[in-house]
Amino acid sequence: MSIPIFLLCIVSLTGLVSGSCLCPRPWIHYERHCYWFVGKPNTFFPAEAFCNEKSDEFGESHLVSIHDDEERLFVAENCLRLWETAAIWIGLNDIEEEGNFVWTDGSPVNFTNFNKNEPNNVNGVEHCIHLVESTKYGIWNDGPCTTNLYFFVCKKAGWEWWRYCTT
Repeated sequence: MSIPIFLLCIVSLTGLVSGSCLCPRPWIHYERHCYWFVGKPNTFFPAEAFCNEKSDEFGESHLVSIHDDEERLFVAENCLRLWETAAIWIGLNDIEEEGNFVWTDGSPVNFTNFNKNEPNNVNGVEHCIHLVESTKYGIWNDGPCTTNLYFFVCKKAGWEWWRYCTT
């Protein structure tokens, strides 16, 4: 007896799903995107390379881009829940041109949440953005891309069939 190809696809994909049909394990779904919270400190470039390696036929992966206050809170709250810190690399940087910030995923910079008097590019070497510990978590700061203190979060688009999911 042969098994229909569509049934094989459903069975094989079921093993990847983590709590919903929106993102593969270990990604977490939020608002049409998938997020991978990586609890290992790294510098900016290897963190972005790790995220890039998680790209697949369903979408490109990059360090997280944050586009509104709700997404900022989602990221910061999950970091606090997982690691008791919200100090992470995000994909925002001005490596190519000082003061011209871009996301590693190429999305528009339509939201920022910099700390007071930031970004300040101390000593001309602060080009990569991270979240800092503060009473209002999720505040942004520029820092040297070579700092090896921060965890990081990868982000990619959720699977295209998200609109058909009921969970």
